[in-house]
Amino acid sequence: MRKRLQLRQYGTRTESIRCVSIDGTSKESSVMLEKFRIKEHMEVTDADGQHVGTVDKVQDERIKLTKTDSSDDKHHFLALDDVDRIEDNRVYLKKGADIPGGSGANT
Repeated sequence: MRKRLQLRQYGTRTESIRCVSIDGTSKESSVMLEKFRIKEHMEVTDADGQHVGTVDKVQDERIKLTKTDSSDDKHHFLALDDVDRIEDNRVYLKKGADIPGGSGANT
């Protein structure tokens, strides 16, 4: 089944991306929107504001963290589904997000 994307915009602020299929059903996807707003060098924090790491890049449906923030000098990944919001050039994770060992929050 073919799908098309429709960008909904209100003024200068984009609210969400709506996926509309040929049969008329739709699905809101804030995760897709967040994917495009996350940029290199943004700080990533947990729900309590504690530093988790720094964005290296978004790769597929995951956020790749820089290895300079990790205790084991390796890249770590976070699922885009764990993103709660983006404010002030910072990515906030949801409470209970799966934070990998060795990342900035676990050093």
